[in-house]
Amino acid sequence: TSKRVRIPVGTVLCLIILIPLVRSLYRDKGKRAAFAGGIVLVVCAVFIYPLLSLAVPLSVKPKLSDEAATEVVSGLLRNVYTSFDFRDESTIYDALDQSLVGDLLTDVYLQTKKSLELASQGGARVKVKAVHLEKADFQPLDQGFQATCTWDVMGSVGHWGHIHQRVNRYEAELDIQPVEGQWKITSLEILEEQRVK
Repeated sequence: TSKRVRIPVGTVLCLIILIPLVRSLYRDKGKRAAFAGGIVLVVCAVFIYPLLSLAVPLSVKPKLSDEAATEVVSGLLRNVYTSFDFRDESTIYDALDQSLVGDLLTDVYLQTKKSLELASQGGARVKVKAVHLEKADFQPLDQGFQATCTWDVMGSVGHWGHIHQRVNRYEAELDIQPVEGQWKITSLEILEEQRVK
């Protein structure tokens, strides 16, 4: 996350001047003068703080462990596919909204729906049984992280009284960022898609 830190330039200058001034006054005028000079500078430092301070952007990149990032990615991918367990389009969109943002939601909806329907088998639909993240490499972003990962989607499709098992493998780059306090996929680029079984 990006924050702004206020640096009290005026206060720091007053405090830098305070030490030599107090020493000098103590040596030349005595304790009373040194004490009075010190009090004046401290009061000035307090009153100058809001007037002479500098706001500096501070970029904080919280580092998520690879294990935690793997859990985040696995959960998001699993949610994308299990969203299609529902039949009602608005319910599917609501479920996808937990993992995706903006235009990506519509794009992923259309792509995933197409990949789960088998035109060659009369429009039969694949029922996703499991999503397994095979491997993932992570790079930090200003907000969140990028994951280059490979995952398998295992499913079954019923056709004329018997069930066929299917496994598709995907390789993709995903940008994952916190949105309103929740991890979401904000960018997705499929690099490779293949049927394994």
